[in-house]
Amino acid sequence: MELTPAASVYIPEIQARISVQSRPATRDPRPATFQLPQGASPRFTVRNRRDGDRFQPLGFGHQKKLKDFLIDRKIGVESRDRIPLLLWNEIIIWVAGVEVSEQFRISDAPGDRYEVVVEEENQEDIQREGDRQADR
Repeated sequence: MELTPAASVYIPEIQARISVQSRPATRDPRPATFQLPQGASPRFTVRNRRDGDRFQPLGFGHQKKLKDFLIDRKIGVESRDRIPLLLWNEIIIWVAGVEVSEQFRISDAPGDRYEVVVEEENQEDIQREGDRQADR
């Protein structure tokens, strides 16, 4: 699904709406905050994982298989296909509720900053995957 900062997308499989909002330039990195190159077109894609996806975790100098990253984070096999991914130019920026890519982390370099917002439909029944992992 295509996504721009002026819109949001609803994902029925997880009963949530995802939007991207422009953020002022601060050094307050939040879990779902990322930075694009200055002046880059803010056109994103939201989708689930696919075979062969690669992701560069924070602090890594290289990419690794998304499947291996999710296993390392102890995310259960039943949850992996339900985690939304935010992509820019076919590069994974954010694994929902888990981590922002090293390539798009907030830095001192000039860039345009954005925050991903996930609004869950049913607050009582849904707990973010990242919170579940902290409870284990």
